[in-house]
Amino acid sequence: MKHALLFVAALAAASLSTSAFAGEGSGGFLSAEVGNTNLSIPGFGDDNDTAYGVRGGYFFNANWGVEGFYTQLGDESVGGVNVDMDSYGVGLVGKKNMDGPHSGFFIGGRVGVARTSVDISIDGLGSASDSSNRVYIGASAGYDFNKNLGLSLNVNHHRPQVFDETLRVTTTTLALEYRF
Repeated sequence: MKHALLFVAALAAASLSTSAFAGEGSGGFLSAEVGNTNLSIPGFGDDNDTAYGVRGGYFFNANWGVEGFYTQLGDESVGGVNVDMDSYGVGLVGKKNMDGPHSGFFIGGRVGVARTSVDISIDGLGSASDSSNRVYIGASAGYDFNKNLGLSLNVNHHRPQVFDETLRVTTTTLALEYRF
């Protein structure tokens, strides 16, 4: 938790000094993404579900920015057992375009802190919830059609610890990003 607080403080300090970072390619962005969540639980195996979410943030220049996000990681109902898992967080994003600021093919990465929540309910027995704050990392590759619109394939990974188990959560999504 101490590291998470330090990370959030660093993000806040960086956002207060945006003029020091401002440059070509700076501005806000919003993206919508949809894809797959792979969930691995020790001793129980793997499960896949549909993932969807939104991201938004600000690029200080064409290569560096901050983001906030919400992702629905999965919602399963099987035999009276309902499991809902989602995540939200803040982080830093990096991006390198091959043809100039927000133009052509690009690769990117992200790192930050995500809060992941799991809600479980069992018909006739009740429900339980747990959550954790953990570091997430991710990579992306895509194509910027122009300075405002891009499409990317994103892979994000984090390991939340809920109900005394460390889960492995990997999302693979296709995202449409609009920059303003």
